[in-house]
Amino acid sequence: MSSMAIREVENIDREVKRLLKEIEEQINKIENGLAASSASQQVNKKIEHTKSRIKTMEIELQTVDDREKARKFKPVIRDHRAKLKEFEQALQWSQAGAAEEHVNKSGYNVDEILNDEDAAIGYGRRLQDETDAAADRAIRDLQETNEVAVNTAEMLHNQTEQIANIDKNLAEIDDEIDRATRVLKRMGRRVMTDKYIWALIFLIFAAIIAIIVVSVVEGNVSEDDVKPDFRRRLSNELLDLSLD
Repeated sequence: MSSMAIREVENIDREVKRLLKEIEEQINKIENGLAASSASQQVNKKIEHTKSRIKTMEIELQTVDDREKARKFKPVIRDHRAKLKEFEQALQWSQAGAAEEHVNKSGYNVDEILNDEDAAIGYGRRLQDETDAAADRAIRDLQETNEVAVNTAEMLHNQTEQIANIDKNLAEIDDEIDRATRVLKRMGRRVMTDKYIWALIFLIFAAIIAIIVVSVVEGNVSEDDVKPDFRRRLSNELLDLSLD
């Protein structure tokens, strides 16, 4: 299925290239004044037929399973469309030029302008009006272009500010993350230090208890030495009071 679709696309591509070549030749004849009066209509029909074949080519490409091969034809289709657009513009210019020549010949021919002063003045005024109209159109186009350029510049400026704000926010978030990481590390070291201190206190306390137990077992210390002697302490305090 894919190979059949590719072959169909290749056949349409060859047909489109042939049509474009024929259109180019006919337009050259029209521009040089070597074509018949109906040549423009024939070229228009051929241009529309070429557009239809290019559309069919695009539809056939969508049925191709191998997308890598299908992508190779996309630049080809773009080239065909670009050439076809150039030919359409060239045909329009040729038709416009022919219309102007026809109006000039039917309205003011050279002999009339040279022999009739009023006709010459009218012809000059018409040319001036056409020139003024063309200048007005050009000014309007320039104004529209300027407005589009200003709007585009404003959009770019706003987008630049948004990107700068996003970058600033990202930098602030990165700073906060670094600060939080440092605090967590500091707290972790403090917790570990407290654990070490409590472990050391526990070991010291256990060592004291072990020393007392060992001393009692070996007989070096009696239970009376370990127990507090409240009577002796009380007699000592009374003796101190009597001496005072």
